Amino acid sequence: MSEKIGPVDFGDNGAVSPLTCIKTSSAYSENYAAMLDSEVSRIMNEALRRAQEVLTDHKSALDSMAAELKKVETIERKEFEDLLVLNCIRPKKLEPNAVGATIVG
Repeated sequence: MSEKIGPVDFGDNGAVSPLTCIKTSSAYSENYAAMLDSEVSRIMNEALRRAQEVLTDHKSALDSMAAELKKVETIERKEFEDLLVLNCIRPKKLEPNAVGATIVG
C-alpha cells in the first residue's frame, strides 16, 4: 500500500464498455491517474530493488540450495531450514492460527 495514496478502490469505474468500446466515466482525474501511475512505478521499483538486494545478499545460500537440489531434486522444510542456518540466515517459524499457518519472523 502507498502511504501517499492510502487504501483505495475504484471498482469498475473507468472501464471500457465491451459493446461500444467507449470508456465510461472515470472516478478520478487525469492528475490523480498520473499520481497513481507514479506510485505504482515507485512501489514496483522498490520491490525490484529489494528483491535484487535479497538475492545478492544471500547468493551463497541460493548456491548451496541449488547444489543440493541438483543432487537430490527435492528437499524437505527441515533440510531447507538447515541450509539457511548454514548460511547464517534465521528461518522463519510457522505459528498456527484459526485458518492455517502464519509465518512469523
